This record gives sequence, structure tokens and C-alpha cells, in this order.
Amino acid sequence: MKITHHSQYRAIDAGEIEREYTGVTIRRVISDVDGAEATVMDVFEIASGGQTPFHSHPWEHQIFVISGRGWCSDESGRHEFRDGDVIYVKPGERHTFGNSGPEAVKLVCVIPKAALTAYHLSRLDTPDRAL
Repeated sequence: MKITHHSQYRAIDAGEIEREYTGVTIRRVISDVDGAEATVMDVFEIASGGQTPFHSHPWEHQIFVISGRGWCSDESGRHEFRDGDVIYVKPGERHTFGNSGPEAVKLVCVIPKAALTAYHLSRLDTPDRAL
């Protein structure tokens, strides 16, 4: 078993992974380093005015909104979310997330480990990731 506060992990500027991200940080909090075999868990923080690119990929997202208010868009339009909401993004579904409020949005995102190499996200998974 592992219990660690998410703030103990290094926050990576998502813009270093893909330029289209603005005001987004990612903390890889559970991965194969911990023995996770099928998924990884990331904590995203989206600053006021920040957003992710409108994109798609062949894996799903399972998201829990910890705090803040924001929006996500898909092909059908823009949808508002707030703390306590859960969001499911299907494989191949185009999507983006953003923050239009004054406070940071904090999300927990669970993705399959197979997604890591597609976006070079494996570099978040370094042994020195905890502060």
C-alpha cells in the first residue's frame, strides 16, 4: 500500500510535452514504479485561463474533478464542470479542458499505461518524481 500526498510529486509543465498546453501542470502520482500494471494516475492543475489542446487519442480518460470550475469541449460543444463531477472521455473522442474561473482547476485523470509512449508521458515517471 502507498499513501502519499499529491503535492509531494514534481509538477511538470505540460507545455514542455506539447506546446499547445497553456497553464497546465501534471503530477504523475501512481504508475508502474508503484506496481500499477494497467493504468497510471495523474493530477492535472489548470490555471485560470489555461487549457489543453483540442485533440483525440485511442485511449479513454477517467476524470474526477477535485476542485475548481471549468469547461470541457467535444464535437457536440462546450460543457461546464465543477468540483465533485466525474468525466469520461471515450477512446477517439476529440476533447479539450479549460479553466475560465479565477481559481485553479484540479483534476485526477486515470489513463492506460499503453498511452504513455504515445505522448512521451513516460518522462513524468522518473524515480526522483517525489519531492
